[in-house]
Amino acid sequence: VIAVGDFDPARIETLIKQRFGGIAAKAGARPRPVVEVPDNRAPLIAIATDREATGSSVDVIFKIPRQATTTVADYRRDLIEGLYLGMLNNRFAEISRNPDAPFLSAGASRGNFFAQSKDAFSMAATVKDGGIERGAEALLTEARRVDQFGFLESELARQKQAVLRAYERAWAERDKTVSGAFVEEYIGNFVNGEAIPGIDYEYQLTQQLMPTVSLQDVNQLARGWITDENRVIIAEAPLKDGVKVPTEADLLAVFDRAAKTTIVAWAETLSEAPLLGTVPAPGRIVSTRTMPSVGITEWRLSNGARVLVKPTDFKADEVLLNAYSQGGTSLASNADYMSAALASQIVGLGGLGSFNRTDLGKKLTGKAASVSASIGETSEGLTGRASPKDMETMFQLIHLQFTAPRLDSAAFRAFRNQVMPQLENRSSSPEMVFGDTVQVTLAQRSVRARPITPAVFNEVDIAKSYAFFRDRFADAGDFTFVFVGNVSPDSLKPLVERYLATLPTKGRKETWKPVSPPLPKGVIQKTVRKGTEQKATTIMAFTGPLVYTPENRFILRALTDVFQIKLNETLREQLGGTYSPSVGVIPSRIPNPEYMIRVDFQSSPENVEALTRSVLSLVDSIKARGPSAGDVEKVREQLIRTRETDIKTNAYWVGNIAGRDQSGEDIAGLLEPYDRLIRGLTPAQIQAAARLYFDTKNYARFVLLPETIVP
Repeated sequence: VIAVGDFDPARIETLIKQRFGGIAAKAGARPRPVVEVPDNRAPLIAIATDREATGSSVDVIFKIPRQATTTVADYRRDLIEGLYLGMLNNRFAEISRNPDAPFLSAGASRGNFFAQSKDAFSMAATVKDGGIERGAEALLTEARRVDQFGFLESELARQKQAVLRAYERAWAERDKTVSGAFVEEYIGNFVNGEAIPGIDYEYQLTQQLMPTVSLQDVNQLARGWITDENRVIIAEAPLKDGVKVPTEADLLAVFDRAAKTTIVAWAETLSEAPLLGTVPAPGRIVSTRTMPSVGITEWRLSNGARVLVKPTDFKADEVLLNAYSQGGTSLASNADYMSAALASQIVGLGGLGSFNRTDLGKKLTGKAASVSASIGETSEGLTGRASPKDMETMFQLIHLQFTAPRLDSAAFRAFRNQVMPQLENRSSSPEMVFGDTVQVTLAQRSVRARPITPAVFNEVDIAKSYAFFRDRFADAGDFTFVFVGNVSPDSLKPLVERYLATLPTKGRKETWKPVSPPLPKGVIQKTVRKGTEQKATTIMAFTGPLVYTPENRFILRALTDVFQIKLNETLREQLGGTYSPSVGVIPSRIPNPEYMIRVDFQSSPENVEALTRSVLSLVDSIKARGPSAGDVEKVREQLIRTRETDIKTNAYWVGNIAGRDQSGEDIAGLLEPYDRLIRGLTPAQIQAAARLYFDTKNYARFVLLPETIVP
């Protein structure tokens, strides 16, 4: 029994002894055998096809002896293996970004092979339909390239830097480690004998050992992984006309071709130019306001932008960013919607400034800083994170997102090649067809809610995507930037003045346009018959208008929490009809003030109607009689416990500050006013909410059934 947390050890020890001490050891308990995985001289090959599969993949596996990590020498070996795998995976990622890449994505790993007695070195790839042989050959070729020529010194230097930085960050957060992480370490030690020296020791040891690792060490260590024996090949593909599925002979021939292919050494060039070519002269902070109750400082900048800063001590090595501005894809025409909707993703493929995406990743090695742009229906913005020591890098990335995004047509072609196989096969998946039905129905067949088919994707014009992105980030004057984490206003001020106050501004006063219809009214019933698996999925969505206030959002959450308790008790425990009933609520302010309470459950096909009636009966019960005081107390305790952890995370604050600010609500409401809502929660409130929000004259039910129901 493992216990980790904020408690009195003596008290917990007593409780454990009371609860478990009286349980007698089972007489004649079976021993836990160590199953030996046998070696194999001839390759083991498995080829699987499925009509519902949405893609093709291949795994090339080499079984190798199990190795334990109990000494410093073992630890050094593990470091070397990690460097090897990291560099090989970096090469796979770089190859996948080529328009004519032999695979869509690929990765290498070493780990346990089904039993404690054997490990495995595995290389796996997702490929285009019909491309299994080419993908497998590419995996083997890249492994041979490393075997024959080794890695580059520059690759090793970057990978060492990345590993050391990761350990440094983990060590910086050593006092903030969540209890679950300790639990997993202790379980690994007890069950598998894994060493648990702790981050202090590992950090110091890694710093000592890393300089002793040479390129020769890395290149030599893994050469014994790829052998002529103990090979396993697993290929998976959709079963459909026109898709070639390789035979065992085809897959065996891959090894022969890869062994005979002429290979040249890997080469790379990386610019030594700075991330930001010209560092701008600082702008100004023109006004300052503080919000003492929530510890926030607000600045207005000379270009019109706003900045909100909340210092915290929740994590030592984390600062989070959330930036936003109104507009989004609502400002694009229907004809240009797809180009606008994918604009941030397409532009993100190109890199920033003078660096393409691959080189940008290399340039940022060892830097704990990242920034990504997004464009939603009613707004555009940035999210990011950084270590306090890498804050300037994050600010330079913000500056480049506005001033120097890149369009890379070759990267887009590679991206298109990656997504098209999935789009072509998505209609084979019952879950995707079902999800499309739900989406289209609730969006009242809006052109902007169409499922993304190959034809819809082909509407994208990357020139229009780039132009739309540039327009959405052409005016920083209407952006708000929120920073939360281990940072002070004094340390942030010079970065804000240099990199944010100097962003371009046009003085625009924009808002979003209403382009999406509200949720449908009335009772809607939709049944989708797809697939062969004898199971059913049911979604019930209760919808309606919503006065978007903190109080209404809170009571909606409390209502669904109570309803979850009743679902578990009735559908799962009493009726045994489903293992996983769930209920959640989605309140919306824009583009339409409305809510959706969604109930999901899976069951056997013959139980759908009975379980639906049970859900509606629970709705009627909570409306007529309200919840019990005991259930409300359970929810209150749950809300208190969740809140205790939430308010000590940067993610909670950066998200809720942004949400309240965009809604025009008092940010201070996140503190005592919210606690009052929890303390004041009553059965009568939840009953009133149920009567208002569980409108049985305004809901949709969607059911996914197999094409044929087997009695």
